[in-house]
Amino acid sequence: MRNAGLCSRSFLRGCTAALLLCKTTLCLKIHHIIMSAALPLILAVIAIFSFTACAQEVAYAYGDSGGRPLESGNITQYNGSDIVTSAIASAGPGSRSLPPKSTKNVEEIKREINLKLNIPNPTVEDKGSNLVLDYPGDRTIGQICSIYNYMVGNWSYKADTRGIEVFQYSNKSLENGKGRYSGQGDCDDFSILMASLIESIGGTSRIILAYGPDGGHAYTEVYLGKVGGSESDVERMVGWLRKNYKVKEINTHTDLRTDDVWLNLDWWREPGGAKHPGGPFFKAVSQVPIPIRENTSLVPLIPLNDLPEALFTISPSPPNAGENASFDASKSRDIGGRIDSYLWDFGDGNKTGKMSEPTVNHVYLKGGPYTVILVVEDDEGATNISSQNIMINNPPVANFTIMPQKPVVGDKVKFDASQSYDEEDGKNLAYHWEINNNSAIFSVASPLKQVYDEKGMCWVNLTVTDKNGAKDYKNLILKINQPPIPRISFDRANLSLGKMINFSAVSSEDFDGEIVSYVWDFGDNSSVDSNKTAMHGYAESGDKIIRLSVWDNDGARSDISQEIFINRPPIVSFSIDPTEPNEGEQVSFNASSSSDPDGKIERYLWDFGIGKFMPEVYTKPIAEHTYIIAGRYDVNLIVQDDKGANSTMIKSVEVGIGDDCSGDNHWENGKCVHDTSTIIYRTDFEKYNVSTLPPGFGIKYNGKGDQYQAITSDAAHSGTKSLQVWGAPHWGANIDYYFNMPESGRIGFEVYLKANSKDEGSAQFMNPEGAAWGWGWAGIGFDENGNISIPASSTSKSFKMLQPPGDQWYKVRSEMDVVTGATWIWVNNILYVDGETPSEMGKVNPDAYKGIRAITFNDASWYEHPSTPIYIDDFKLYTVKS
Repeated sequence: MRNAGLCSRSFLRGCTAALLLCKTTLCLKIHHIIMSAALPLILAVIAIFSFTACAQEVAYAYGDSGGRPLESGNITQYNGSDIVTSAIASAGPGSRSLPPKSTKNVEEIKREINLKLNIPNPTVEDKGSNLVLDYPGDRTIGQICSIYNYMVGNWSYKADTRGIEVFQYSNKSLENGKGRYSGQGDCDDFSILMASLIESIGGTSRIILAYGPDGGHAYTEVYLGKVGGSESDVERMVGWLRKNYKVKEINTHTDLRTDDVWLNLDWWREPGGAKHPGGPFFKAVSQVPIPIRENTSLVPLIPLNDLPEALFTISPSPPNAGENASFDASKSRDIGGRIDSYLWDFGDGNKTGKMSEPTVNHVYLKGGPYTVILVVEDDEGATNISSQNIMINNPPVANFTIMPQKPVVGDKVKFDASQSYDEEDGKNLAYHWEINNNSAIFSVASPLKQVYDEKGMCWVNLTVTDKNGAKDYKNLILKINQPPIPRISFDRANLSLGKMINFSAVSSEDFDGEIVSYVWDFGDNSSVDSNKTAMHGYAESGDKIIRLSVWDNDGARSDISQEIFINRPPIVSFSIDPTEPNEGEQVSFNASSSSDPDGKIERYLWDFGIGKFMPEVYTKPIAEHTYIIAGRYDVNLIVQDDKGANSTMIKSVEVGIGDDCSGDNHWENGKCVHDTSTIIYRTDFEKYNVSTLPPGFGIKYNGKGDQYQAITSDAAHSGTKSLQVWGAPHWGANIDYYFNMPESGRIGFEVYLKANSKDEGSAQFMNPEGAAWGWGWAGIGFDENGNISIPASSTSKSFKMLQPPGDQWYKVRSEMDVVTGATWIWVNNILYVDGETPSEMGKVNPDAYKGIRAITFNDASWYEHPSTPIYIDDFKLYTVKS
């Protein structure tokens, strides 16, 4: 040991060495040592002859990244027969070396050192107990450090007697300190006492003899344990030493065969010297271990479990309410162990359980001061706490208004963010506007009004920032609305009193949405109409202003108005001369009595009832026409005024054939009229007896109880007799006339019917094959409410007319196309069904016409009122002439 520390200077004067690499260890064979006179002070030279060493224990330095092998300091293999020659020089720096005085082999040195350890020795035992009194435990690394700190803190160095190498007993070195020093002696005495104290508290020690260019030296090492494996505590103790002595590396020897680790307990004061457990190794060519009590098993040290260190950071700082705050405890550590769990208390009533991960996120709902507490627990159950006081920043609240709220093209729009606020900073905010899809950027609370000339969607973005940098945003897609375009259309031909005018807003448009509401004002103080189309009639003529308002789905309104004139229609009237013309006789029609109250009549449209597709148009009120064929003609006159209003009048004219009523003519209502059909059968029931049935008529269904069907004189359309059909109460009766159906053409029947206003019955064609009553076709029916159903109720399509009070005769004429089933029906000479097909009439059985073989007359009494008969007169069956 150097005299600046514990031992006199000596060095290896020279050697011829062969270096061999043995796995990862350094092998050295020393052949001889040559003294050099050029070197100054020589205190001792020790030569090892015939010694071949291959290092099995490697010098390692343990730091942040683990262990790394050192370039020097490897242990030389122990060989007890190696010869050590000592030359003892005079003490003190600058002394010259003297010739060798003594030689010993390594085994002899080992026996002497083990003797001088003096284990056990009461004095050493007491001192060792005293040194660890404040560090109770079983062979802990803290006890070793207490011994080390005591030894190096107050050692009194003294050299051996000149020319004699003396190994002092451990208790002797201790006693020489006299209580004022930890001990007295040179480096070998220091190491012997250090080892003896370690052994006294149960530790395992050894002494290293080191020889090299810097001299000879002896130092102590303590056994830490085996490195590697889940049960190893070596790394924990090394980490604990680094932390407590605030050093980057701890130096050890590691046995590559056994994984045993020894801690260097050397010490010297020169720069770069060893000043803490695990300090640097003494530079030497050979590092020879001297085992102590080698028959006793190696016992490892126990690490101290220091509390883990709880450290954490918070981001962002300060956190903002409503946003994720990140808490990171990854810099927390446990020297010599590991942190197993993290427990957080965020100070707002929220806590976590024990977590294995060091990071966690948390959102504070409100701003204000909070104390965050972190509890860490290591793998041995030790805990530590750290806390931080933080201020959670309430972020600002971004808000703005827009006026008008639903702008349309051309509006100047005002944006105002003055309603934005911050709980801590009030209105002291920074504003950032991005308007019109970022084409306009402002930094004030209320920028200038923006004018929008085109429809479309525009982004409006507002960002407000408080003093702590917290932000809030409000975004809006602003629609610049194109108002709807209203348009009015109407039927100009009906702008007359008494006419219903169809007003329509169908052509109105909305280019960026849809029209959802319509309001009509017709300018006559009538109620408004809210439909897209409206029917309206005027009670007074004159100028009117129509107003239409429309609203789109964004609430925009547009209005339009239009002036119209309501015309009083003309008054139509005409006369016929002669009133009862004959065939070939010219007839004059005079409409001079027609007039127009607020204009003039411009056109007269005559239809003389001869089947023309279009009427004849006249500009004068008088027209003439000659009828070629006798018959009844309906003359229709339409007068049209200068504003297009029409009025219509219909008169019938009976054209006769004169006094001769023979041939294809017949008398009707006292007049001789021309036949338009070929008669199959005709009867007026006059020549048949009362209470009988005419030939060709039969009863289809009798019903039950009292009922009869017979000729009666109770009522007659012409003459004195008619056919009566009378069903019993709650039953019905049919009288059918059967005939042979032609293969083509049109067949028809004509009959006069009379029924009570509360009776039920019908007159129609019949298919006798259909159901019990047969399939009825192409006629009329009476119901119990006094209505006439045209066609009869066997169809779904009916024309209803109310039966007048009291009994009345009806002239019924029904014709049918034999091939197609097309049907024509007249009642009192008014055409109600005009050639409609079976499908158009909605027949229950549209094919029933194909089996028609009869004309049926029916009386039904299904209801509670008294049964009354139906009367039939002037019946004929005919085919229509083409």
